[in-house]
Amino acid sequence: MNCKVFTLGTHSAFVAKTINNHYLSGGSEGLTLDGKFISEPIKLENDIINDGSVHPSVEILIFDSRDYYEYFEKGSLWILGKDITQIKMKFKIFNGPAFSRDGSTAYFTDSPKRVIYKAKFNLSKENFENITSFYQFRKREDGFPDGMMTDSKDNLWVAHWDGGKISCINPKGKLIRSLSLPFTRPTSICFKGNDMYVTSARLNYNINDQYNDYTHEIKKIATSSPQVRLDNSFLKFF
Repeated sequence: MNCKVFTLGTHSAFVAKTINNHYLSGGSEGLTLDGKFISEPIKLENDIINDGSVHPSVEILIFDSRDYYEYFEKGSLWILGKDITQIKMKFKIFNGPAFSRDGSTAYFTDSPKRVIYKAKFNLSKENFENITSFYQFRKREDGFPDGMMTDSKDNLWVAHWDGGKISCINPKGKLIRSLSLPFTRPTSICFKGNDMYVTSARLNYNINDQYNDYTHEIKKIATSSPQVRLDNSFLKFF
């Protein structure tokens, strides 16, 4: 078996594979390509990259940044396409984004506010338009919305940090499903066939978690209905 190993950097938040079989990652130290830093044009100013996603066009990477200490509301969205664009949102802890299958709609969250936002994404202009509130989690036991992913029906699946569950919200903004998990801090979601994979974090973990011996756990969860999401995680421009 061929195995490619490289260092992603401290606190890596996401990894995206390119069509040329390179790996682009983002984290507390910026962007790396196959472990080598490439983020000189990105001025994080004591911020860190927190999450990221490839647009379904596979031509654009959208990622977000936040204050390193999660104190100041200075989170930004970054668009890496023809150019590098920063959109200052004044969020405290940015998470997401996720996209509808056609790429016209984007979802992201300011986790401490427990609000998921919805926006139109203009591909030709490489910009977000008409940002509105999409769904509000109100209960303390909901924890905080974290990583998210859409399925083949454009339902939005959301991991709940400190909530120990994942939720499914349909495109009209109605909560249609909730699944409890055997760990407290799920961080993100992806699909392969009819199976869902959920990652979790150990940071300040709950001693009662079944998977507390791991820094990160990937848990396979079988789903009863087709939720196939085509793999759009390949970037064209690297």
